[in-house]
Amino acid sequence: MTTQAISHNPAKNAVYEYQLEHAIPGQEKDGAVHSADLPYVFGFYPKTGNIAGPFGEVDFKIADWVEIYWTNFARAGDPNGSSVPKWPEFSHSQNFISITQDGQVIPHSGGLRPQQCELFRKILEDRRNLSHH
Repeated sequence: MTTQAISHNPAKNAVYEYQLEHAIPGQEKDGAVHSADLPYVFGFYPKTGNIAGPFGEVDFKIADWVEIYWTNFARAGDPNGSSVPKWPEFSHSQNFISITQDGQVIPHSGGLRPQQCELFRKILEDRRNLSHH
C-alpha cells in the first residue's frame, strides 16, 4: 500500500495508511491475516468461517475506532476526531498507524515495510521498462 500512497502525494490527495496487527481472537498463532479487518470495519462478528472468533472488549474498542475513522474519512477526507487516537496523514514522512494485538493505536513514520515496498517498486519499474522495448 505504501507504493500506492506515495503515488497519491504529488496530487495532494489525502492518504492515511494503517497496518492491522490484531489477530482474530482464537487465531493469534496465525497473526492478522488478509481480511481480518472486516469485522472491525463493519461491526460484524461472525460465528463461523475464517474470520470468526470469540470477540471481546478489545475487539469492540478496535471496531468502534475503525468505524469512526472510516466514517470520518468518508465524510470529511480526514479520519481523525475527538473520540479516536490521532492518525497522522501519510504525507512526505510516510506516516501510518498500527493497531496492535492489545488494541493500541501506535503512530509511525518512515513508511510501512519500506524494504518490501522498494522491491515492489523496482519490479514494477523493470516490467515497465521491458514493455517499452
